[in-house]
Amino acid sequence: MKRYPCSVLISELNLARLMREIRDTYPPSTWMIRDKMRRELGFTVREHEVWRQSRTGPWPDQEYYLDFYDAAQQTWFMLKYCQYLQEVE
Repeated sequence: MKRYPCSVLISELNLARLMREIRDTYPPSTWMIRDKMRRELGFTVREHEVWRQSRTGPWPDQEYYLDFYDAAQQTWFMLKYCQYLQEVE
């Protein structure tokens, strides 16, 4: 069994908007405890640091991923929260 069958990249702004929505909908234990978040929502949030190259040299950049563990819960998430996966200008 794969550890992360599906990861979705999400912008920092959209992650903040998504977490605000989740905080308004679910009790604090759901979004504060990773195992409960995985069980109740079907995903966990993963922060990943990547190094970007520019003319002045490399610099660190943060990327955020939603790691899904179940196809049915991923589908449910996409239907309910798809507006948070779209890029915002």
